[in-house]
Parts: sequence; structure tokens; C-alpha cells
Amino acid sequence: MDGEFWPEALFWTHLVVEKALKAHVVKATDNFPPFVHNLLRLAELANIELNEQQLDVCQELNKWQLKARYLGDPKAEIDGAAAKRLIEKAREFHQWLLKTL
Repeated sequence: MDGEFWPEALFWTHLVVEKALKAHVVKATDNFPPFVHNLLRLAELANIELNEQQLDVCQELNKWQLKARYLGDPKAEIDGAAAKRLIEKAREFHQWLLKTL
């Protein structure tokens, strides 16, 4: 978080949350998780009820994942302060996911 690579940082943050949600999918289904990246879909498959803040984090991270993975938008912009807030909220969500595994 020391540089100005916020789109990249948000993409990697998405991946961290995605992997934790996929672990929940495995736990809930006893099967491999699907090849999807949508955090809301993964939470649904894992039977996790998200609160409003968690829903917001997933929706925001999904946007950055899409920009990086599918749209290839290298000029995606986000204010550093906003990115830091989203990363911190995602960190809290990720810690909660790990605790509830």
C-alpha cells in the first residue's frame, strides 16, 4: 500500500477474499469450488449470510476484479484514501471468514 497501484492492490485483495470464500464453499459442499470469481455467488454457494457491509465489500471488490480480469482497463482510477478504506474493510471481512471456517 506504499505505492500508487490501487487497481492492482484491489485486484489482489479480491483474490484473497475469493480464496477464503472458496474454502467455505468446499466446507459447505464437500466439493471443489466452481471456476467463478463473483464473491456474492461464492457466499451464496457457501450458505453465508452477509451483512450490509460485507455485501458492499463484495460488490466493490467484484468491480475491481472485473476491470482487471476481463476489461483489461489499465487506466482504472481510484482515490488512494478510498482504496485504503476498501482494503481495510476487506481485511476485516477476510479475518471474519477465516475465523468462521
